[in-house]
Amino acid sequence: MKHLFRKYRKHIWTYIAIASIAFLFSLQLLKYRVAQTDLIYPNVYIGDINFGSMTKEEAKQVLDKKIQSILDTGLAVSIKGNDLKFSLSEYAADPDLSRELIKAESTETIDRLFSVGRSQFNIAENLKDTIQSMTSKKQLTANVEFSEKNIVSYLKHNFEKFEMPAQNSTISWDGDTPSIKNEVVGLKVDYIDLLGKLKAQIQTLQNPYVQISLVPDNPEIRSFEVKDRLSEIQQALNRAPLSIKYDTHEWKLSKEDLKKYLDFEKQDGVAVLTISEQKSAPFFTTIGKDINIPAQNAKFEIKDGRVLEFQTSQLGSSLDAEETRKALNNILFDGYPTINAIVSNATPEITTDQVNQLGISELLGTGTSNFVGSPPNRIHNIKTGTQKLNGVLIKPGEEFSLIKAIGEIDGEAGFKQELVIKQGRTVPEYGGGLCQIGTTVFRGALASGLPITERRNHSYRVAYYEPAGTDATIYNPSPDLKFKNDTPGYILLQAKVEGNEVIFEFWGKKDGRQVTQTKPVIYNIVSPPEPRYIPTTELPPGQKKKIETAHNGADAYFKYTVKYNDERGEITKTFTSHYVPWAEAWLIGANLTADAASPPQPTATQQ
Repeated sequence: MKHLFRKYRKHIWTYIAIASIAFLFSLQLLKYRVAQTDLIYPNVYIGDINFGSMTKEEAKQVLDKKIQSILDTGLAVSIKGNDLKFSLSEYAADPDLSRELIKAESTETIDRLFSVGRSQFNIAENLKDTIQSMTSKKQLTANVEFSEKNIVSYLKHNFEKFEMPAQNSTISWDGDTPSIKNEVVGLKVDYIDLLGKLKAQIQTLQNPYVQISLVPDNPEIRSFEVKDRLSEIQQALNRAPLSIKYDTHEWKLSKEDLKKYLDFEKQDGVAVLTISEQKSAPFFTTIGKDINIPAQNAKFEIKDGRVLEFQTSQLGSSLDAEETRKALNNILFDGYPTINAIVSNATPEITTDQVNQLGISELLGTGTSNFVGSPPNRIHNIKTGTQKLNGVLIKPGEEFSLIKAIGEIDGEAGFKQELVIKQGRTVPEYGGGLCQIGTTVFRGALASGLPITERRNHSYRVAYYEPAGTDATIYNPSPDLKFKNDTPGYILLQAKVEGNEVIFEFWGKKDGRQVTQTKPVIYNIVSPPEPRYIPTTELPPGQKKKIETAHNGADAYFKYTVKYNDERGEITKTFTSHYVPWAEAWLIGANLTADAASPPQPTATQQ
């Protein structure tokens, strides 16, 4: 031992010094972490904004203000030397159709900022983040939800004058004599690139500006591939008339029909002469109207405490247009010139004989909302949607989708249109009033103690859906309202309109769960911005028309607890809502001149 002591004695002060430095550093690190207990660690950034040393509430206010600034400023683009500006919000006469095209999830973003250096599972990462926060920046991105489909749809009609779709080499006709028309190389906006740049800029809290370059839109079918196919085209034309049969129906394709529908399509890299899917689509739509019968689920109602059937289940049938088209192409050159339509049967999910097996006997919960003051079309849509959902059954374990349950939202389904403002143009759109149903179903599902799997609040506070924080917006295809039937039996929706009130009752079999829900807490009231004036050619110059009233911004939350009578115990969830301050909006008549460059001219490919 003495030997070892003598060996290390000359280093002992070095060891003591190292241990002392490590102790002092650890002590300072602990003091530093304690000082940041309720604060985001210093030097935590999103883009150029330092959220370090802020409380969660302070950071949320800064983030919400910046997101609102981005929404107010909108998207700026440069395309072919033209500077254009687009709002990132859509305005409508019906609040159900007014929405933001982007939505910042500020609560989730703030939680991520606050979690830096506070991981529950990675001590090493915490130490690294803590030390880094003392000396250098840590960059994060904001949680932003993009409605990509809606953004592209919104922008496309504004870029039409700059784009020119490619044109495939195709067939032209002089009487019954075919010839080959050259392809045309087009130009298009690269929307994937545009969306990528837009996302990257907004996620780093930049006011978005995108320089757009048009890229070639190349045709799939080139003339050199099909110029020697004239005899094949003529052979197919001479097969007319072709016919399709089903039951007592028969549909014929004359020579004139074939001249409209014949075209080349790429199959495994080869140009094949076919009855074109795109060109023949109206023909098969016509056939489908005679064949298609949707399967009809049995529907039930509660009367005097008993489940009674009011709609009998019914088998359906559906034309398989693609398989029928393929069968038609198989006889395009030889064989018997008639085929049978290919039709599939559709089986209802809920059949009439299940009425006595449902076990539905008790009211689980009720949701209500009031639509007083709604215009006629909105009231019509509320009643139509409510009627469609009355009597719907939800199977045990099923995740219910409200959009799926409502089905097609168009004129054929009985809905009426409202006007949406898109870049100064009033565009009719379906869907007004359906958020009244979304809100009511959301409230009914909560009252029934069902787990909500998808829900989004409206962009701004809407009088129809007060108190704030208890609303749910839907818009096909998203956002949707979804919940799960985690009860042991079927749930039956009973939906009705009484006066100005929508009522959804959830019937099933109780399993002992108890539901409590606090009243919403509404806070962070923010005054609306200055009025927004949207130039339009649809009004005389200088004339104004008010399309939106102003709304204060706010945040809201409520707590929702379900106490189960089994091993699940008690589950509590906090539902949060953020409502942006919404500007009063006016259309104002203006002489809008087309500053944009002339559309690109087609260029035929040389053979």
